[in-house]
Amino acid sequence: MSLLILAYAIGFLVKLNCGSRVGSNWNQSCNERDKQALLSFKESLSDDTNYLSSWVGDDCCAWHGIGCNKQTGHVMKLDLQSGYLRGGHINHSLRNLRYLTYLDLSNNSFHGIRIPKFLGSFKDLTYLNLSHSNFIGLVPHQLGNLSSLKYLDLNGNFLLSIDSMGWFSRLSLLEHLDLSDMNLSRATDWFPAINMLPNSILVLRLHDSFLPNKMPHHLPVLNLTSLVFLDLSSNQLNSSFPLWVLNNSGLAHLNLRFNFFSGLLPQSIGSLTSLLELDLSDNDFIGPIPHSIGSLTSLINLGLLRNSLEGLIPKSIGSLTSLSELDLSGPSFQGLIPESIGTMRSLTILDLSSNHLQGNIPRSLGNLTSVLELKLSSNSLYGLIPESLGTLTSLTYLDLSDNKLQGIIPRSIRNLTSLSILLLSNNKLSDFPLEMGNFTELQYLSISSNAFRGSLPQTFCQSLELTALDASDNQLTSIPKCIGQLSNLTDLSLLSNLWEGVIAPSIGNLTYLSELYLSYNGLRGQIPDSIGALTSLTVLDLHANYFSGPIPQSIGNLTALSRLILWGSGFDGLIPESIGNLASLSILDIRENNFNGSIPQSIGNLSSLSKLDLSVNQFHGLIPQSIGNLTSLSVLDVFSNNLSGEIPAEIRNLSELTYLDISSNEFGGCLSESFCQLFKLQHLDVSDNKLTGDIPKCIGQLSNIESLSLYSNSWEGFLSEHHFLNLARLAVLEISSKSNLIWNISSDWVPPFPRWLLTQRRIHIITLQDTGISESILADWFASLLFMSSVEDVDLSNNDINGEMSLILAAPSGLQRLALSNNRLSGDFPSVLCNITSLTSLLFSNNNFSGELPLCLGNLLELRDFDVMNNNLSGVLPASFGSLGNLIYLNLHNNKFQGKLPLSFQDLKDLETLDVGRNNFSDTLPRWTGEQLPNLKYLILRSNNFYGTIPTQLCSLPSIQVLNLARNQITGNIPPCFGNFTAMIAASDYFYDPYEPHSSLRDGEAIIDDPKGYELNYTSTLDYLISFDLSYNNISGEVPRELMDLHQLTNLNLACNQLVGRIPNKIGNLNNLESLDLSENRLHGSIPQSLSDINSLSHLNLSFNDLSGRIPTGNQLQTLNDPSIYAGNRHLCGRPVLQPCEDETEPNNVHDYNEPESDTERLWFYAGIGPGLLVGFLGFCGSLHFIKSWRYLYFQSVEKVFDKYWSPSSYSI
Repeated sequence: MSLLILAYAIGFLVKLNCGSRVGSNWNQSCNERDKQALLSFKESLSDDTNYLSSWVGDDCCAWHGIGCNKQTGHVMKLDLQSGYLRGGHINHSLRNLRYLTYLDLSNNSFHGIRIPKFLGSFKDLTYLNLSHSNFIGLVPHQLGNLSSLKYLDLNGNFLLSIDSMGWFSRLSLLEHLDLSDMNLSRATDWFPAINMLPNSILVLRLHDSFLPNKMPHHLPVLNLTSLVFLDLSSNQLNSSFPLWVLNNSGLAHLNLRFNFFSGLLPQSIGSLTSLLELDLSDNDFIGPIPHSIGSLTSLINLGLLRNSLEGLIPKSIGSLTSLSELDLSGPSFQGLIPESIGTMRSLTILDLSSNHLQGNIPRSLGNLTSVLELKLSSNSLYGLIPESLGTLTSLTYLDLSDNKLQGIIPRSIRNLTSLSILLLSNNKLSDFPLEMGNFTELQYLSISSNAFRGSLPQTFCQSLELTALDASDNQLTSIPKCIGQLSNLTDLSLLSNLWEGVIAPSIGNLTYLSELYLSYNGLRGQIPDSIGALTSLTVLDLHANYFSGPIPQSIGNLTALSRLILWGSGFDGLIPESIGNLASLSILDIRENNFNGSIPQSIGNLSSLSKLDLSVNQFHGLIPQSIGNLTSLSVLDVFSNNLSGEIPAEIRNLSELTYLDISSNEFGGCLSESFCQLFKLQHLDVSDNKLTGDIPKCIGQLSNIESLSLYSNSWEGFLSEHHFLNLARLAVLEISSKSNLIWNISSDWVPPFPRWLLTQRRIHIITLQDTGISESILADWFASLLFMSSVEDVDLSNNDINGEMSLILAAPSGLQRLALSNNRLSGDFPSVLCNITSLTSLLFSNNNFSGELPLCLGNLLELRDFDVMNNNLSGVLPASFGSLGNLIYLNLHNNKFQGKLPLSFQDLKDLETLDVGRNNFSDTLPRWTGEQLPNLKYLILRSNNFYGTIPTQLCSLPSIQVLNLARNQITGNIPPCFGNFTAMIAASDYFYDPYEPHSSLRDGEAIIDDPKGYELNYTSTLDYLISFDLSYNNISGEVPRELMDLHQLTNLNLACNQLVGRIPNKIGNLNNLESLDLSENRLHGSIPQSLSDINSLSHLNLSFNDLSGRIPTGNQLQTLNDPSIYAGNRHLCGRPVLQPCEDETEPNNVHDYNEPESDTERLWFYAGIGPGLLVGFLGFCGSLHFIKSWRYLYFQSVEKVFDKYWSPSSYSI
């Protein structure tokens, strides 16, 4: 209640008490009849607190709460407010108090009874207060007989209602009416009745009274002109601002909060110059704040929150110099903050947050020396923080976050020693002042998402009361060593910075720490053992750093920990058994590290665990059986490890499991039917393992499954309708087998497959590779998919599907990827696909398509991958290919295309793979491949009819990894600038991401190359092929020395050309070379000894040149001992050819010693031969003579040999 209302109430009560006496010396004792009436009334009450203990004796005028007339002794006042009295009824004897003028029964508990009708008989009653007394039912109309009543308060009786308010018009002297917190929903005449009250009414309170929405905007006749206090808040009134209110020029308190008032605020609101409180918050007012608001110079409280006000904040608002709080947060004010706000020196709270304010923070705000809270967050303020804010020495809360402020924090900030909360996050601040001051009261500091660099000032460590520090997302490079002094810290976030070095052991001093975030930094070394001292820790997040070593054993001390997040941080070693002590842990995420060894058995102790992510590590061995104890687990992910053995049957105990991914491991055995007990499972991925046997039919009972991935295993048996029976929520279906899985869906199944897919309303990925689909059902598939707007990815490759796709007349409009490679599809390329403009990938390799590619392919503007390798397509390539600006992979290998490559290809700026090998193209080598295709990695033009010289523009391909121009008609020299191929010089910074394709190719894509003389199919291993092939052309000149700088080359093939000169001496620099072929050229001179330095070399061919001298030996060359490697070089000598070098005495005698043999050694050698032969012969003959069985066996063998080779039957005529 405002001060005004309090003053009014006190004055009113004093006026009512004149002429009465309460508990003082009386001239007349109380009236006996009145006393008996009071005693009877007392008997009807329960007085648990002895509130009426004074009601004894003869003089009732001396009793508590009783006031009497001095002359007559009649009771005039009965005041029992807040007596905690209870009663089942109000005794009728009370009506005998005929002279009663004041009755207050408020704040008692007359639970479940109605207001007595006889109260309407007190004709002299001027004050009636029955508030908060739990009366129920209808207010009796008899109260309208209280013609002398000035004060009526019925508020807070929630079960009390009024059905009609016509009787209020008889209360002609009423000054105060409070019907708040009642039910007036049936009183449809409430407003006309209120308007009929005399103009003496000063206070009208109808807060939360369920008022019917019937209040006129304007009244032709208005009696309500003397109001001082009007409260209509928390109703559902829906109209524009009630202009009749403005006729009450003396109005001091106006509360319209929590309604549905709408429209503009009237300019005439400035006429209410007596207003002390104005609350219009929580309505639907729109437009600007009227400039006339500045006329309300007496205003102390102003509430405009949660409307739709907008526009500029009027400068006149500065005239509200008595205002203590100004909260304009949340609407859509824009423009500048008025300088005039600096004149509002009474302000203690200024909140302009969450607007669209711009410009600088006014310096005049420094005049608000009484302000305690200053909130300017979530605007578009820019520039520097003004020094003048340093004068606000009473400030306890400063929030400038979420703006565009920049520069250094002003030095004057150190004066704000009373600050307890400082929020500067999400700006562009870059520097701290040299002295930040001693914020001894500071409890919460947030400077996140700025451009701070260097180190946090040491002075922050003096803020010993600090409980929360957030310096995340900056460019800070070091953590102050003194941070361990902030022993009251509960929340510490330093994530996303440039922190380097190690975590200091002093971190263990922060024993109250509850949450610690250090992720996305450059932290190295090991986690200190002192981390185990943080026994209050609930969140430990260190992911995305460069740690090494294992998790310390002391981690087991953190028994309050609920989240342990260490993914992608370089940890290695074993998981400590002590991790089983973390009984409160709900999330354990250590994916993408180098952890190895077995998963500890103690992990089964984490009974509160809901998420366990061990993916992308090097764990091996079995999944421990204790995993079955984690009955709260909803996510289990061990993707991409080296786990083996059978999947433990204990997994069936994980009844809460919704996500299970055990893919990319070495699991074997069968998929147990125990999986079918995981009824809540939504995601199941067992792909890329060594699972065998049948796919359990009961998989079809997992009705909550949304993603089912069973591909890349060795399934056998049949795939029938039972596997899909109750799968009604599929979004992803992926099945393939490396073995003999047979598609056996019954034709009697209703609906038949693939039309069953129509029942899957949310499916977007369908992969059924290697599943033995062999019928000509493609038209049925597309007819089914046509009605599935959600499907995005269809992969039916590696089956035996046949038929002509040209028969397909329609296709699903939202399709993004279609893979049909390795089937027996034939006919023309289906032009209907040109209508699916959402397509990003078309993979049709290894089929029997014929004819020309349609011109309409240029409509597929989103296409990234196009593969028709190994088909029978022919004709000229359509120029419309140039429209496919997003194309990355284009493979036309091994078809019958002819003509020239379209010039429009130069518009394919994102192209990384271009393979047109083994076709009939005839043209000069296209220069634009080097000029216009800067991202090209794989350029394969082999086995065509390209001619002319090699354009030097190809040297501009910095990313090229495979360049194959073999088997064409190319002439001229090899450009020396080929030595500038960056990707062939230095190893790429390729970051292995297990969630992305393992190579530059995506699933289903391939490149065929022949680095060792025979074709190989490259998919996931393509990134390891760095190849340069110009073989079988007419290239002349020397081998450029610059090629020896291509250190990453794995294949260099220059065979069958007209190259001359010597093999470069630095060929040993190609230390990654696996295959080298320089055969059938005219190279001369010696083979460089450095060739023996290439330890990875496994294929070498230098034949048919004019090389001479000794063949180098040593290292890997020792294993390449096939003489054909050097055939056709007559002047080569040494191993492995038979030609001895001039300094050798015997062709194939290589001595292990340098000294020549002496004559004595030769003499002893020949002297030993004779006796040795004699002893051996005598031993043989002696054995035959003395051992009868040996003698028989020997002669039988001799006879058999004689009979076989010398008998007459062995000859034929």
